[in-house]
Amino acid sequence: MKIKFLGAVNTVTGSAHLIEYKGKRLLLDCGMFQGKREPTEILNRNMQGFEGIDAVLISHSHIDHTGRLPLLFRNILENNRTDVFIYATNATVDITELLLLDSAHIQEENIKYLRKKGRIPSGKEPLYTTSDVEAIKKFFIKKDYEEVFEPIPGIKAKFIEAGHILGSAQILIKTEEGKTLLYTGDIGRQHLPIIRDRRTVKEANVIISETTYGDRLHEPYQGLKKHLKDIIVKTVKRHGKIIIPSFALGRAQEIIYLLHEMRIEKEIPFIEIFIDSPLAREITQVFRKYHNIYDKDAKSFFHKFGDIFSFKGLTFTSSVEESKYINSINRPIIIIAASGMCEGGRVVHHLKQNIENYRNTILIIGYQAVETLGRKLLDKNLSTVRILGEEYIKKSSIIQLHEFSAHADKNDLVNMYEEKDKTLIENIFLVHGEERSLNSFKNTLLERGFKNIHIPQKIGDSFEI
Repeated sequence: MKIKFLGAVNTVTGSAHLIEYKGKRLLLDCGMFQGKREPTEILNRNMQGFEGIDAVLISHSHIDHTGRLPLLFRNILENNRTDVFIYATNATVDITELLLLDSAHIQEENIKYLRKKGRIPSGKEPLYTTSDVEAIKKFFIKKDYEEVFEPIPGIKAKFIEAGHILGSAQILIKTEEGKTLLYTGDIGRQHLPIIRDRRTVKEANVIISETTYGDRLHEPYQGLKKHLKDIIVKTVKRHGKIIIPSFALGRAQEIIYLLHEMRIEKEIPFIEIFIDSPLAREITQVFRKYHNIYDKDAKSFFHKFGDIFSFKGLTFTSSVEESKYINSINRPIIIIAASGMCEGGRVVHHLKQNIENYRNTILIIGYQAVETLGRKLLDKNLSTVRILGEEYIKKSSIIQLHEFSAHADKNDLVNMYEEKDKTLIENIFLVHGEERSLNSFKNTLLERGFKNIHIPQKIGDSFEI
């Protein structure tokens, strides 16, 4: 067996890991790179190494794990292959289809906008289109958690709860010789709202592990409500708006749930809350569909108060006109809009309209990759940021809450490893992290007696196992 790393090498995006076994090629995730536009576009369009894929397993639906599937399958279909399938959990399939359609639509609209402004050559095309996404839907195969299946001859696989987002999974594969490989995907924190905690996987010979926060600890989730309450109250007192860039998946549903709880507990004043994301509305419908995989607290809340995602003063917007209307409101409101890293979507327009008003608060509640607008908003050395081609002064209050992170921190990752049988582990590969985090977590594992820890250095690095 050989592992080749085709993405998420010394970075937290573009996850794609190729398993070669007895002449067959199994791909674990097929993610999009995110960050500074020109370099990431070059990376995303380069599909070298993805030739001859026989099956794809998806850990979860985030675009940095699924975003190049349409491009991959465009090439597969051009080679007249119809026997390549994409396996994922039930919720992951439903959400991935929504995210990919949204990604394609954003690309198409951005190309039109930039072409109209004369900022790109007339012949430039999106990475993929909505038609490309529609073409791959029939190749998805849904699997239940813990259901054993055979994606390629000689390998059995199953999805195991990862506790990161709805439908997220660790992927455990086993060869016919008995060697086991665990791909963690993205591991979640313990006790996140709505999402079940990850399941323990004790036995694995080879581990491919994310390390997004391998060098730091999150603030305790228990203090989140107080911090959020303080931010809302202070902003309302100065008659400002609260703009929350949020991933339409997971983070949006979590904050709706939290605000619902706080409203019931009378922890916050009554102000209108707008979820300005058609995608978030559609994904929330998927959350409603899969209530059977909520954690026990969310199930209890549902039974006591009804729909988690519906309460007085909460509005999901659909049309562009509704989105524009929000910016005409001159009273305190909360606006939750995608994208989470501020790299597209409606939140960019809300930032443009509100960033130069000192009364407002921009509340960052998720990880911001290098070179994204979200990271630049947080950079205290930058007094201005470029939004849709124009410079804006950062006058509004910009606050980051780390408690919301859906990623395991250093302690969570260490606990995951300590649960395993060390005597069985032959090799560990650290991916999906920035260089500092990768090296720090490698040293942490070495200090705890783990051996044969590798950090791939460049895309295409391969290892025999």
